[in-house]
Amino acid sequence: MRIALIGSGYVGLVSAACFAELGHEVTSVDNDAAKIAALERGEVPIHEHFLPELLKRHHRKRLNFSTSIMESVRASEVVFITVGTPQSETGEADLSFVEAVANEIASAIDNSHQTRGKSLAVRGRRGHALGSLCESNTLMESDNSKGAKQPGLREQRYTIRYPFAADAEMLELQSGNRVSGVTSDLSAGGCFVCAGHPLEVGARVRGTLTHNGQKVAMLAVVRVVKARFGMGLEFLDLDANSHATLLAWIGALQKSRLIDGE
Repeated sequence: MRIALIGSGYVGLVSAACFAELGHEVTSVDNDAAKIAALERGEVPIHEHFLPELLKRHHRKRLNFSTSIMESVRASEVVFITVGTPQSETGEADLSFVEAVANEIASAIDNSHQTRGKSLAVRGRRGHALGSLCESNTLMESDNSKGAKQPGLREQRYTIRYPFAADAEMLELQSGNRVSGVTSDLSAGGCFVCAGHPLEVGARVRGTLTHNGQKVAMLAVVRVVKARFGMGLEFLDLDANSHATLLAWIGALQKSRLIDGE
């Protein structure tokens, strides 16, 4: 899916990296030319674990940056509005940035788009701020989670997990112990390995996942342990070929009717 995110702050940039990691074609848009130029140079303006690695991995492949709302919206299928809503002098959220972006989107679209506001909607003001979109043959949704903690990159990467069986062979780096098992689920950020003798939380492993003759080589860390059952791994590093294989596995799972509702 082709996705445009308008606003490259914490919510927008992290979401863009996660969408690219999941295999979507993403454009992160901002009217701050200096910020876009810095992102093009590989500079990361915010601190979020794993974000620099993901931006480097997908930049100029699945993830691009732009200052043009019109070009980015017209090239997309779904648009996310992720601009800021700072507090106004009256104490209410200042929706001027949202309104400006909504007007630009409305003038840019020439077919049916889906437009979503992320962490933007304010009770009683949605119609005022986004009316121009509603008049433009656009499906408009809002995430009315004002004040709620937004998930970080790690949480977003684990949002969608799919049942998946692959043979797992791992070597714990510190002790040299070897562990074998079978995965029960898979995500872009990690997997759960069923093993009779799981490692401890924090253990780092190198290993491979094998499925139908295809292999994913990984560096991972144990994040969750269920005694006598298995352990949850978070991927720390995958080479380019392994990452492509992982996305191919997930892409096939996304199309499978066996996992509808995941």
